[in-house]
Amino acid sequence: MVHHFFALRIIPVLLVLSVASIGFAGFRQDQTAPPSSTRLSEKALFKQADQAYAEGRLDEARTLLMAAFHKRTRPGQKPKPHEKYTPMLAEVNQSLADQEAVRGEQSLNADDLPRCQKHVEAAKLFSVTPRVSALQTVLSNKQAEVSGLYQKALRLSEAGQHDESLNQLNALLPFEGYLTELQRDLIRVRGLLLEQLLEQSHAMIAERRWTNSWNLLKRAERLDEENKQVKSGLQRVETGRQADELRLSAESRLSDGAYAEALEKIVAASRMDPGAKAYSEVREQIKRKWVESLLPSLPKFFQEPGNFRQTRDGVLCLEKIRDLDAYHSVLLGYDKASQNFGANCLERALALETSEELSRIGTAYVLKMNAQLRLPSGMVPLEELKSTAVTFNRKRASQLLISVENLVGAPASFTDTIRIRSINEVENMALPDLRIRTLEQYRASPDEDPELQDLRPAGNSATALLTAELSRYESERWAEPPEEMKSQYQSGDDLLPNPEYGAKAEEIEAIRRTLVDPKANDKMKREADYLYQLRIAELGKIEKTIRRPRLVDYAYQKIKYRQHTALELTITLRDLFTREMIAREFVSFVKDGEGDEISGVRESDVSGVRNLPVRLAAPEQVLREAERSCLESLDTKIKNLLPQFTQRFFKEGQKMLELGKVEDAIEQFICHWAFFRGRLESPQEEFIADTVRREIGFDLRKNGQELLSLVARVAPVST
Repeated sequence: MVHHFFALRIIPVLLVLSVASIGFAGFRQDQTAPPSSTRLSEKALFKQADQAYAEGRLDEARTLLMAAFHKRTRPGQKPKPHEKYTPMLAEVNQSLADQEAVRGEQSLNADDLPRCQKHVEAAKLFSVTPRVSALQTVLSNKQAEVSGLYQKALRLSEAGQHDESLNQLNALLPFEGYLTELQRDLIRVRGLLLEQLLEQSHAMIAERRWTNSWNLLKRAERLDEENKQVKSGLQRVETGRQADELRLSAESRLSDGAYAEALEKIVAASRMDPGAKAYSEVREQIKRKWVESLLPSLPKFFQEPGNFRQTRDGVLCLEKIRDLDAYHSVLLGYDKASQNFGANCLERALALETSEELSRIGTAYVLKMNAQLRLPSGMVPLEELKSTAVTFNRKRASQLLISVENLVGAPASFTDTIRIRSINEVENMALPDLRIRTLEQYRASPDEDPELQDLRPAGNSATALLTAELSRYESERWAEPPEEMKSQYQSGDDLLPNPEYGAKAEEIEAIRRTLVDPKANDKMKREADYLYQLRIAELGKIEKTIRRPRLVDYAYQKIKYRQHTALELTITLRDLFTREMIAREFVSFVKDGEGDEISGVRESDVSGVRNLPVRLAAPEQVLREAERSCLESLDTKIKNLLPQFTQRFFKEGQKMLELGKVEDAIEQFICHWAFFRGRLESPQEEFIADTVRREIGFDLRKNGQELLSLVARVAPVST
């Protein structure tokens, strides 16, 4: 009974499979349908086709009609027409053809020509309706139009019009499915356009037409952002543009008579664009006009050969002319000018050196060196220079005392490390005029220079004290009261009835009651019998009982530990004698942490918690971390602090210059330059060199090494 019941259910399924196997575009009206796998009669098939047609299921109606005509067709003969269903099949075919045509029109509107072609071909399998024919005509025209545009774009590229060709090819991208070689041609034309743009931009660069070349390269960049030639070209254009702007600025400054600025700008332009001929022409023009502006004032500088200022200005003027035009004829008429100025330098140096206060001994030394360079050999004996250099060195000599104060009982090893680290950091600055000592060493042997003690900048002493004061050094850990945490653990299993088994048994019992119910008809009993057998089989796979873990309440302990580490260091720089604070920096390390210790957890705890030791770095380990951090900060802080002391000569010079005390300012600038042995930052070095040359005629850039030769040799300080 059960098998008979399922056989009845299978027949409609086979019919559907048979219909689906025929397809909607496999046969024309005059073709023979394949044998039907169904046992339905011709009449039944026509009847079902009629119903499907009425309900608008055209694919199914056509399949059923084809199957019916197959049954009424003898082998080797054409299908026998039917008064009603032959016209119906024609209508169905036409409707299906028009449906495909509608889909084709949609594809055509979306510029999908290949898909439109497929819909046309599918429609023709049903019927060639006027709509299908019209679509075929429009499609053919569109294909011809697209092919024509494609060929036109390719011809433009062949003619060298790659830009327009690329635009037209890009416009054809919606038809990429129809134009199978479009992507390949796009890549090829894009490459040709890139080469063309690079070639044109190089020509523009050669003509120094920066805007045009920039625009061309930017177009090339849009084609290939990573192209090295494009990047190099853009950089070249930017450099050339900046150089031309400098040239224009130089020409403007030249017209204003600002020759130094004009020359500086054109030299910078020449460095940026060495191959530009126009720059060298402008440079020579600036030099020529500058020399012309200097010539009229030259004679008045030498009216009084013994006048220091006039001979200084005259020599500087001659040197400037020589720098601008080394072979200018005017230079021959002033061959004794340098010697006259050298003699004036020597006279002034002797006057400054013999003054009781020695407040300008640095200036005296530089003037003597200037005289030695300008006068005949032997007129300034080397021993005299050395004697002046010794006093000059004594004036500059400075010392830094380093002291570490341990206010918190930190280990001696750490305070010793601070002291050594501080000394090493100062020594790394390589300042030959700065003597580095500990405070204890100084107290044992002060070794001050009383004669020059009052000649320090701003009245400060030559000795500074760097104190590192350790005010915090601690690391501790403590525990809070234990916290009792409630949880559960598994203590064996309990055997319980399986609810799923019970539910299935109840369902089987309900089916059984249907089987024995006298009121149930045969169909109900057949279905109930099938379900009964199925549920019995399912029940056999279900366990009657299930095991559930037995959970027991219990408590474990959680202890929270807290940890605190702090290290603080104050670094102070003071004048040793006035006790005035020069600068101060702070070093601080603070780190707080916390962690939990869990204990008493049972192995079968169901919450997933486990025994856990406290995971905190040991206080001693964190303290080592604090020491390392503070020592690294110490290096940085000393670099920030020390210039407040070592830059004192320069700061005093600036102050004197603002007050109009030029000679005092020059003395401080010379001391500063020698203190650092000329190793200064560019703006500061240029300012000092220009100021010293303008005021006393000594060129630190050109003759600085001669000046340092004696300073370095007799420097009285050591580290």
